[in-house]
Amino acid sequence: MKRFILFLFALGAIISANAMRVTIDDLNYSLIAESHEAIISYGNKCSGELVIPSEVSNNGQTYAVKRMLWKAFYDCTELTKVRIPKSLDTIMHYYPNDPDGGDVEAVLVSSDVMNPFRGCTSLEAVEVDSDNPDMKSAEGVLFNKVGTRLYCYPAGIKAKSYKVPQGVEWIGIYAFADADITKIDLPESIQTICTNAFWNCKLDIMIIRGHLDEHSVSGSLLRCLKETSKLYVPASEVDRYKSIFAGEVLPLEKYTEPVAFTEGQMATIVLPTEPEASRGKYYRLDRVEGNEIIFEQELQPRAHIPYIIVPGEDFCIEHGTLDLNGLSRDTVSIDGVSFIGTYQKEEIRSKKGFYFEIIDATPDCILSDNKLKVGALRAFLQVHWDDPYSHGGTKAPAEKLQIVLHDHGTGLKTLSNSPLKGEDIYDLNGRIVNGKLSNSKLPQGIYIKDGRKRLKK
Repeated sequence: MKRFILFLFALGAIISANAMRVTIDDLNYSLIAESHEAIISYGNKCSGELVIPSEVSNNGQTYAVKRMLWKAFYDCTELTKVRIPKSLDTIMHYYPNDPDGGDVEAVLVSSDVMNPFRGCTSLEAVEVDSDNPDMKSAEGVLFNKVGTRLYCYPAGIKAKSYKVPQGVEWIGIYAFADADITKIDLPESIQTICTNAFWNCKLDIMIIRGHLDEHSVSGSLLRCLKETSKLYVPASEVDRYKSIFAGEVLPLEKYTEPVAFTEGQMATIVLPTEPEASRGKYYRLDRVEGNEIIFEQELQPRAHIPYIIVPGEDFCIEHGTLDLNGLSRDTVSIDGVSFIGTYQKEEIRSKKGFYFEIIDATPDCILSDNKLKVGALRAFLQVHWDDPYSHGGTKAPAEKLQIVLHDHGTGLKTLSNSPLKGEDIYDLNGRIVNGKLSNSKLPQGIYIKDGRKRLKK
């Protein structure tokens, strides 16, 4: 099996073959007659989505597309997606001196691996045929087949952060060049980061979980950080990085995972600063009516107020970028109900006379075995029960209050998992989706029941 990268150890390496420069379907190739191989050459101007062929034909001869030069797609700023075939197994880090014929002398460019799509600032994904023996892609990012080397993080990916998968040991030259990310999380397995891997990146947070070799640390690695950036490293490495980085260097235990919000999934939020109203609909605790806890939509959400939020888009809040010194909780209480926002992860035990209600369906908020685990920047309800069932009283868990979200006068109501006793439930297109089964079998979403919108979590 050929290796993905052809390493050269001398400038005078020779490929003994005849080469002819041609353009086929808008791609430039050097064709090697002796081996019937095609090399994707430089000078291409590609845009949109590109599927690299596994073979090409010229003058009645067929050539397998086996290699491409490292600058084959350099500065193709309008290229958005590339699919690599199973036949292409080598990215050449040298130039053929004579592309128009005769012997091809290889001139070494670098013994390290360069991003073959550097300058493709609109590129959102590199895909690889699953049968390719030497490389693969994951979430649009290009790796070697076994996942130990990362070659290209497409600069057009819109995400603001990236967590390099565990198992990656090595990151190539310009791998993240021009990427619009503000946070990178490097795994425990990382050992080597080549020169200019984060060229033209402006990071707010860098997390290094492993031990990097001296060449990686003494090179250009930290140039992507600003003076205000935060660098998280193993506790044993803090002094090492403080000697070369003027910004804040913190041990890993000080890092908190970002708080994630998913489009359309009801969650809770509390911030020390004003939330962005454009990210979704915010609802504040307003009143209690009968067996319902009423939340009213607030168009201009405020700081230090816990809210229920229905996000209009996926987004994350980087906990480490916020000033939470001195903050513990913010609470809104009304009619025996307290809506409590916490700035740190907490575990709270239930106590006599109260029950706790989790209204955030996220992994960092869990209610089990009489324990309430609440994630950072999340909120929960504490309801006062004069006669709780759990302490020998008559109030059973099934009698918990309903949570109702009022959106401009229209109730958007949470559904319990109790049987529906035959009433019809409709989706937003007016179709009956479930008339006789338990609500627990309905997927998450918004439904119509009794003429009102209701949210199934």
